[in-house]
Amino acid sequence: MPVLRSIALAASHQEWSWIRSEINAIAEEIKRCTDGRLLARGASIHREIAGSSHAKNRYLANKLIEMYGKCGNAQAAKSIYDGIQAPNCFSKTMMLSAFLRNGQLQPAMAMFFADPAVPSSSSGDVVLWNTMLQGLCDLGHLDQARLLFDRFPQWNVVSWNALMTAVAEDGDCASAKELFEGMPERDMVSWNVFFFHSCTLNGELSTARIALARAPQHSVVTWTAMITAYSSHGYLDEARSLFDTMAEHNIVTWNAIIVAYTQTGQVDQAKYAFDKMPYQDVISWTAMVTAYAASGHVLTARALFNDAVYRDMVSWNTLLSAYSLNGHFEQGREIFLKAPVRDVVSWNVMVSANAQYGHLEESRKLFNEMPCRNSVTCNALMLAHAQAGDTSQALEIFERMPQQDITSWNIVLTTYAQKGELDAAQRIFSAIPVASIVTLNAMMAAYAEVGKVSHARHIFDSITQERNLITWNSMIQAYAQNGLMEDSFHFFQLMVLDGIKPDELTAFAVLTACSYGGKVAEAREHLVAMVEDHGLSPSYELYGFMADIIARSGELSYAEELIASLSNSADSVAWTSLLGACRLQSDIQRGQRVALLAATSDRQDSAPYSLLANMSMEEM
Repeated sequence: MPVLRSIALAASHQEWSWIRSEINAIAEEIKRCTDGRLLARGASIHREIAGSSHAKNRYLANKLIEMYGKCGNAQAAKSIYDGIQAPNCFSKTMMLSAFLRNGQLQPAMAMFFADPAVPSSSSGDVVLWNTMLQGLCDLGHLDQARLLFDRFPQWNVVSWNALMTAVAEDGDCASAKELFEGMPERDMVSWNVFFFHSCTLNGELSTARIALARAPQHSVVTWTAMITAYSSHGYLDEARSLFDTMAEHNIVTWNAIIVAYTQTGQVDQAKYAFDKMPYQDVISWTAMVTAYAASGHVLTARALFNDAVYRDMVSWNTLLSAYSLNGHFEQGREIFLKAPVRDVVSWNVMVSANAQYGHLEESRKLFNEMPCRNSVTCNALMLAHAQAGDTSQALEIFERMPQQDITSWNIVLTTYAQKGELDAAQRIFSAIPVASIVTLNAMMAAYAEVGKVSHARHIFDSITQERNLITWNSMIQAYAQNGLMEDSFHFFQLMVLDGIKPDELTAFAVLTACSYGGKVAEAREHLVAMVEDHGLSPSYELYGFMADIIARSGELSYAEELIASLSNSADSVAWTSLLGACRLQSDIQRGQRVALLAATSDRQDSAPYSLLANMSMEEM
């Protein structure tokens, strides 16, 4: 039964004292379509209205403009607007909003400035000005938004709040604060915008505390913002103290404290708060599933997911990532196939997981089946081909991308750098629109790989942003692998003075420098210092490398003792390396013992027997 007829019949069977008018009932149907983004049903109602006595009703026309605008069809909205005999301020506002919501800035600007009512300062026109201002802010045109704001015939608190929010979200805390202080009047939204966006999101905790004390009243948004601010900057005790002092909590504040715990790795505390909640929503459940998955408790995350009353795409994707990218590929595939809806994140996880496990054909198949792709998808497949040594396929994906981001450029640059193709790496480096620290690190490594240490040093010195651990390691390794031991040691000391904590790659680089320079004592000293002074926990591979350095210096007994101390974790590579040193020192007796140990570590490796045979032949 057509919508209008069913509404009319319902009206005829109800008492007039409590029934809504037919017009309002139709408007309610349109609103349901607007709220639910039901474009097809909304268009059907539109067709029925067009063939009825309400075809010229401005109120319904305005509602249809709003519906089409929010459902993504600005042209249909414009068609209705053009058919209104006398558009009112609401008509103009809805049409302007439809253009802006759908990113159509030019027709919005043309309509706004062509309106003869724009220069006036009536309250209705302020709504129109505010709509245009909000649209510019939402579309990221802050310079134009500021110019428009300065032209306002009159402002209201909504005008100030809109610009302040946009400026603060853009990271300009100082300008947001200036706008806040210049407001002739403030409402609760003003305080919360300044407090949350200007202070907490930009790390201005001291300003946030002052604002909290100055605010005439506090809402749940205020408290939640402060809890979020404390927790995101590592002040979890303060966040919990503030939570405990609140007179009442709602679902938002409970979720804020749960997220605070999960972000700092305190999963048990998060679960305790989760269990104490009067009720949980989808954010609560998703936060806990994410927390367990991130901490490696995949089975617990799955159990909680299965118990969840509410699930959304984030919780499905979280579980999918936890399984697919952490050694449970088949279970991840099962979750992917069971998901009621898949978004681009779901597809990206599966493309990446297949690539990670070497299933390039399956990864490419999924890539081709995706309903829509983004740069993350392309980068995942490109990286997979690059890591598999298939440079041509990686480059083909790069060339076919509709838009490359900095990650895309870095993957190509790193691919060339690792293959030692310096000319190609330099071409990519020169073409990158904006070089990130990852870009600079990759180019340094490319120069070091071919022995051009001075070029690597030039890039290092040119870095204006903060140098990270990889930057320092790249330079230390560059000097080390090119035999410049003292320079490598010097840069290691500079890194420590810069407050950067060394990792195992740093240790390998420094020990490499010692190895090339024949400095066994220095190698021992550096390794001990990294353990005792910097808290490094050396891997068996690092100990094995140290043993190799010692063995090459002729201290075979000490090297054997060090490798043996690794117990069952000593691999055949370490023993075979020692066996090679035994051969150089002509220590046949030790060589026989070490060969047996090497063969026991890896029964498939015939190298120890070959080395031992050669040693025996040389002694004959």
